[in-house]
Amino acid sequence: MHAYFRRFRALRGKGVGGIAHDSLQRSWCAMIVRWNRMLRADTSFVEWLEACEEVVGNYSLRDLRARVCTNVWDAGRICYVQVREGYAVCVSSGNFSEENWQREVAE
Repeated sequence: MHAYFRRFRALRGKGVGGIAHDSLQRSWCAMIVRWNRMLRADTSFVEWLEACEEVVGNYSLRDLRARVCTNVWDAGRICYVQVREGYAVCVSSGNFSEENWQREVAE
């Protein structure tokens, strides 16, 4: 149940650490209310949770950036996200500066 709670909180971009007890209690109660409501409606909370996670994953900017960055490097190109922000997916491919980026674009 605790694992489901962590996933439920993660859907809203929130964790379970460093949070006030009252906030966690309200969130826990909200999850239990949803769980019970879905149980009465003969639907699966776990399936709902997985479907929501998939939707969030499809529209997550973090995941999109990771996919774009990986695809760019797989195609043998320089990833501008790594140049600007040092994104972790691209770090293994080298450290490019803004000047290197401008030089590559000019070519």
